[in-house]
Amino acid sequence: MNSAVVISALGEKHTSVIVGELLKRQLRTHLLTCIGTSSAARLLPPGRVIVTRKNPEPITYNTSIYLGMMLAGTRENPARIKQHLL
Repeated sequence: MNSAVVISALGEKHTSVIVGELLKRQLRTHLLTCIGTSSAARLLPPGRVIVTRKNPEPITYNTSIYLGMMLAGTRENPARIKQHLL
């Protein structure tokens, strides 16, 4: 393994510890987050921080943030997932 991607909605809490450890291990580290100025984002060069839109949904915050990030990468059809859940 020579690289890592860390996904964190806010880029806080333990994220900066994880990013710091990955950098100590000399892994090319990228951060996928909604806050480009977070403590974890400040550890990385701007080109390695991908900032996505933050949805104002307090009850489903983690679901909307992380699922949106994953679906952007996998290109799965959210309508099919919804139908499966229903």
